[in-house]
Order: sequence, then C-alpha cells, then structure tokens
Amino acid sequence: MDNSQISNYLFLEDQDQKGDVAMVFGIRDWVDPLEKALELYQTQKVPLILFTGGKNRNSGEEEARNMYNEALRRGIPAGNLLLEDQANNTLENVLFSRKIIEEKGLLQDIRTVCAVMANVHARRALMTLKGNFPKNLTFRSCPYIYKRFGISKDNWMNSELGNRVVHDELNKIKTYLAKGDIEEI
Repeated sequence: MDNSQISNYLFLEDQDQKGDVAMVFGIRDWVDPLEKALELYQTQKVPLILFTGGKNRNSGEEEARNMYNEALRRGIPAGNLLLEDQANNTLENVLFSRKIIEEKGLLQDIRTVCAVMANVHARRALMTLKGNFPKNLTFRSCPYIYKRFGISKDNWMNSELGNRVVHDELNKIKTYLAKGDIEEI
C-alpha cells in the first residue's frame, strides 16, 4: 500500500457520530478521549458513555477510572456512565465492556456503538468490536487526534514517530486478524 492507501485504510471517521453508547478506549493521556466523549454526550449524540481501560502499564494512570471521575465532576449523571477498569489492551477493552453491557441488561437496547479512540487506532478498534459484539450492531468511528503523537491522516508520513506508529498499527492488525481476534470491516 502507498501512503494514501494506508491513510484511507487506518484513519476512519464517520460523519454521523450518533449512537446509543460511546465506548471510550482508555489511553495514557486520558484527557483527549474524555473531551471527545463529553462532546458527543453534550451535543446529544449519545445518551450513555462507557469508559474502558485499566491501569496504564507505563504511567500507572487509571485510564477509565480517571475519565469516569472527571465526567462525574463535570456534571454527567452517574446513570449515564459505565466503567470498565480492568482491560489492558483493545481486545480486553471490547470483551470486558461487552460483559458489563450484558450484565446491566443493556445489550438488547443498543443498536449503534460510537467508538472513541485515537485516530490511528480507529480501524483496529472497529475491527475488534465487529469481531466480538453481536453482528446486528452498527459501529461508528469517532476519533480524536492524540496530542502526544500529533499525527493525522495527512501528516503521519512526515515524521519518524508517525511512520513508526502507523506501521506498528498495520502490523497489529495483521497479527490479530491471523489470530482471529478481530474481523475485517
């Protein structure tokens, strides 16, 4: 694939970012995904936010718990928030979140999941959801630019960091497809 094809393959963003739940994938610097999730909620695009992510192995930050607590502090009612705080990777984010949704009796009410993740992670997050959630659901990509990297669809190829992050992501997709953990979209 050339750079343009890679950009179009990895960096997915839906124009329609409305759904039944925003599933927010945790990350070391959790403010970026929190802001995107709050934007979706405050503009009434989603009525429910599920934060997912355990303790970050590099920073020690409790990703989902920090986002959850900050959302409460900013006035989001606890009844509109769900917390999954054990996951250590994308597959666990999805599997553990599905379990919480099922335990709360919400799975039958959900038709569309809005995935909130770093832009470079969009395809793999959606592929993981598709491979591990019911087939009747729709998944929407609601990415943000992760400020730590600052890479986008248009500039990743201009830096060593951008190239490394993008090619790592492509390799992860290839590996997880071969393992059957994810499904192509």
